[in-house]
Amino acid sequence: MREPKLLKVADVAIAEIEIGDRKRPVSAAGVASISQSIRETGVMKDEIIVRKVRHQGGKLMLIAGGHRLEAARSMGWETIPAKIYDCSDDWAELMEIDDNLSSVDLSALELSVFLADRKKVHLRAFPESARGKAGAAARWDDDATEIVSFASTIAEKRGMSDRQVRNYITIGEHLTPDAARILAGSSIGFKDLMALSKISAERQTEVASVYIGSKAKSIEEVDRAARGEPPKQKPAPEDGHYLKMMDAFDRAPMAARRRFLNQLWNEHRDLMASEAEAAGWEGGA
Repeated sequence: MREPKLLKVADVAIAEIEIGDRKRPVSAAGVASISQSIRETGVMKDEIIVRKVRHQGGKLMLIAGGHRLEAARSMGWETIPAKIYDCSDDWAELMEIDDNLSSVDLSALELSVFLADRKKVHLRAFPESARGKAGAAARWDDDATEIVSFASTIAEKRGMSDRQVRNYITIGEHLTPDAARILAGSSIGFKDLMALSKISAERQTEVASVYIGSKAKSIEEVDRAARGEPPKQKPAPEDGHYLKMMDAFDRAPMAARRRFLNQLWNEHRDLMASEAEAAGWEGGA
C-alpha cells in the first residue's frame, strides 16, 4: 500500500468536498449532538479527514468525519478544518472504517460488518500479512489482534473479549450484502445475527425479510418455520436442575449410585411410592 502523506491541515470550503458512497449513513441524532457541542464550546473538537485524489483532478473526497461535516453545513459554515492527505484507496477505506469503529453507538450489525471489512481491506492493503508458515487464516484464528491490530482496543472499549470480536467478524464475513441491507437500522442482536450467518447464503435474504416483516421473536423461529419444522419448545424451569442431577448420577461409580438410591429411598419413601403408583408400576410400595 502506498504510504499516505499529510499534505496540510487547513480550512477547506465545504462546497468543494465530495462525499461519495459512505459505509454508514449520517444520523440526525449524531449531527445534533455535534452541533450542540460546537455551540457550547465554540470549536469543533477534531478536524475532518479528506484526500486529494490525484487521478481525478485533485478533487477533495471525504474520508472520515461525515457527522462533523454535516453539522458544520447545518450551522451555515462555509469552511471546515480538515487534514488533507494524499493516499491510496485502501488507506482511505481503512481510515473510514476506523472512524466508524470509534463510534460508541454502533449496532451489532454495523459492528459485524465494519470489523469484517477492516480485516478484508487490511489483508488486501498489506498482502505480506497473509504470508507465513501457517498462512493468514491460521494466524487469524489464533490471535484476532495480529492482523487487525485495533481488535483489542475495540474489545476493551466495548467491554468485549477478543473472542467476541472474532465472533462479530465471523458474522460479518458470512452475512450476505442483501441480508445486511434488509436488516440495516433494525435492533437485531448478536445471537440472531450469529444464527442468520450460519444459514446458507441462498436463504439468508428470505429469512431476514420474514424476520423484519413479522413479529417473530428470533431468527431461529423464522428459519424453523421456513423449513416446515415446529417451533422449538421452551425448556421447563426445572430442566436445568434435572439435567445436572442426571449428569452427576451417570458419571458416578456404581457404589455411589447404590448409596445415593438407598438414601433417596429412605428419605423419600412415601413420595417415590406415590409416583410409582401414579405411573402404574407394580410393587411400588
